[in-house]
Amino acid sequence: MIGRRILVVEDNDQVQDLLVTALRAEGAEVLRACNIGEALQAEGPFDLLVLDLRLPNGDGREIARHYAGTPAVYVTGYGQDLGKFGPLDPEDVVPKPFTIRDLLTVARRKLNR
Repeated sequence: MIGRRILVVEDNDQVQDLLVTALRAEGAEVLRACNIGEALQAEGPFDLLVLDLRLPNGDGREIARHYAGTPAVYVTGYGQDLGKFGPLDPEDVVPKPFTIRDLLTVARRKLNR
């Protein structure tokens, strides 16, 4: 992930810190946001989006639509209820609680597509 630009959008500070630290340890340049407004103002382009599916002011897929064409990984505590979010590829979802290994495996797969 060296040199890749990744936007992390997560409203839980502890989870956001964990995601950012793990991705930076892999050599990525990571920008962070805690809500949709901040995410939409972030200066792209990005190589990957790591998005909380449920944010206080909306749905992480709004961010993915804004950065259309950028691969996205969705981190969510609603793994069993994914159907209510509409069609999502289960391989793009990292359910909470997750391990760093799980996150990095999905992120690498998305970056290598």
